[in-house]
Amino acid sequence: MPAKYIVSNSISYSTLADNIISISPDVLGGNKEPQTTLILVDDDKPYNLNLVEQTGLSLHTKKTKQDPNVWDSAVKRIKYETQHCCVDIWGNDLKRSSMTVLILDRMNFKLSNDCWPGSINYLATFEKNPYLDPIQDINNIYNLTPIDDFFNLQMFDQTINRKFDKARDIIYLDDSDNHLVTLCEYLIAKHKKLNSFTPETLRAKLLGQPWFVMEILLLTDENPWKVMENNFSHVFQKLDEQLTIYKQKQKDKIKLSLDNPQITIVDLGMLHFYSDEEAESIYRDTCKKLDIKPNIKGFQQLRNNKKENAVGIDPIDNKYKRHFESIANLLLGYQNICNDTSLSSIGWHLGCQIAFKGAIAEYNETIELDFSKCEVVADILDSINTDIKEPLK
Repeated sequence: MPAKYIVSNSISYSTLADNIISISPDVLGGNKEPQTTLILVDDDKPYNLNLVEQTGLSLHTKKTKQDPNVWDSAVKRIKYETQHCCVDIWGNDLKRSSMTVLILDRMNFKLSNDCWPGSINYLATFEKNPYLDPIQDINNIYNLTPIDDFFNLQMFDQTINRKFDKARDIIYLDDSDNHLVTLCEYLIAKHKKLNSFTPETLRAKLLGQPWFVMEILLLTDENPWKVMENNFSHVFQKLDEQLTIYKQKQKDKIKLSLDNPQITIVDLGMLHFYSDEEAESIYRDTCKKLDIKPNIKGFQQLRNNKKENAVGIDPIDNKYKRHFESIANLLLGYQNICNDTSLSSIGWHLGCQIAFKGAIAEYNETIELDFSKCEVVADILDSINTDIKEPLK
């Protein structure tokens, strides 16, 4: 029988969802990294739609907002290329392939269905924890990794050294050095407004702040005091609006999956939350909707991400426990968070605070992004503002 198609929808996508789908024996069987499983015969590489986009087609824009001639021409080309120029990853003709073809080019439902009628789109989301969805997108724009003494040198090269215009500006760090102190020495020499600091006192100021702060300090001449004072409002001034939009988007995509059997939600929480039994049940149900065989062993391996237990004995109020647990579990690798758990011990950072701000919005509550004066979890809970005059939408 001909191959079936599963396509990543451009509304919401994730490499975690790609992983969940690719472990099926009908797709990749877990033997390789997720990839588009259409292979171009001529160059033996996975098929992609980059060349088609160069014709003027947008993979993400609705059909009604695009040039109909460009759309029709692109669909015709995609159909021809996938049917006549490609094989599955085992070299089988697609008309006789038993595989389910995985398309990782993110695209809207109408386009995928015009190209491959009957194809199934998957939408990645934290279905029961919508406040976690925005973090992935925000982190793609702003690196929220906390600054520490021995940060990843590869990350430093990618985010900073590669952006210097001249080779002479590249900063070299020795493995034996305290990386952060070395950078502090560099920053004091670069910014006159930091002359009152020693490398050690500046280090203490920067510890725990998000990595994008270091990028701004090293790559620009912006006022360092403005950047370092946890004054993130200039970066996230539209955050409340963004979180509201994300929340509505999540409702919309879940509704899409309910109204259309060709659109399936992949709940990313199955990898991180729930009991083993509940997670496996969600995984099996997802595979059923996608019409692929489950790979329980492969799924268990994906879930085998052991978390460290946080230090503390005073339990969190049940109202907030689920939120703190999910955020710490996903972003920090910790579980069993308590009221007296030290924030620095688990590495609580701006991304966590953003997610928590989104979580408590469901209670019509809010909180500041600056948590620099908070030492333990209870301090964050005590700083929640419940006196909001106008309800959040």
